[in-house]
Amino acid sequence: MDDNEWKEVSKKYYLTDDSKISTMSLRNYEKLFKIVEGSIIEIQKSTSVRSIIIEIWLILDYCIRDIILGILNLHNKTSENYDLRYKLLPSSFKRCVEFLMNLVNSQRNLPIKPYKPSRLNGSIGFWFFISRNHKDIYDKIIELEDEYLLKTDPKYKEYKSNINDQALGISTKTILIRNNIEYRFMSDEWLNSSKALDEEWFKKMEWINNARNIAAHSHDLEKIYEKLGIKGGNKIEKLRTTCIEQIEKLLKINIKDNPNPKWKLLEGLTAPNTP
Repeated sequence: MDDNEWKEVSKKYYLTDDSKISTMSLRNYEKLFKIVEGSIIEIQKSTSVRSIIIEIWLILDYCIRDIILGILNLHNKTSENYDLRYKLLPSSFKRCVEFLMNLVNSQRNLPIKPYKPSRLNGSIGFWFFISRNHKDIYDKIIELEDEYLLKTDPKYKEYKSNINDQALGISTKTILIRNNIEYRFMSDEWLNSSKALDEEWFKKMEWINNARNIAAHSHDLEKIYEKLGIKGGNKIEKLRTTCIEQIEKLLKINIKDNPNPKWKLLEGLTAPNTP
């Protein structure tokens, strides 16, 4: 998605600048937005404390899995019949969060894979056959390939000047050396977007998971409110506000600026202090 497409999408869906942590295509943004919209509506109308907490947990569980698929470039490999978000990734919310954290941190510390020009493909045996039996044709292919790359690949000229006396392309002088250097596979776009996945972001995810665990094992509403740090009157309204604020912060969606009346937040309420 280029910058112009991103401006259009972010304006349409009230996304902040670092919202690209979610998905990378317009189609996926539309799908995600419908899911988030449904969750917010459920949170707003629900009178069940446990249901509100489970609802935010479900949407964030989905989004974490979606982020991982995006980083691994697997969005186009998944389907409704075989959803890799659930077939491939850990079943545990906590494990998925840990997986994402470790994945992002490991990629940030890896070097960028060196530039390599896109060359003609073919088996090594085929090219050696031509070089040995039809050297004039082979040399002409190398010459034409070099000319083509200079005209079409902006990085190739610098690359060529840096290889000095090394043979170009598929020359018989080329020495192939496989080393053990591990390079980053995360794209520059994803790496920049992943800056939003900082320590604070993961702490908020942990808070959501803890809230879900409390709600799943207790029907004592006062105990749940106490564990979540919600005090005073209008507790369920404060819980709704807190959950929607967490969705806004974690998914980078400007919910409060969205004119959709279904999303209208309750005013005059102060959310409790959360991580």
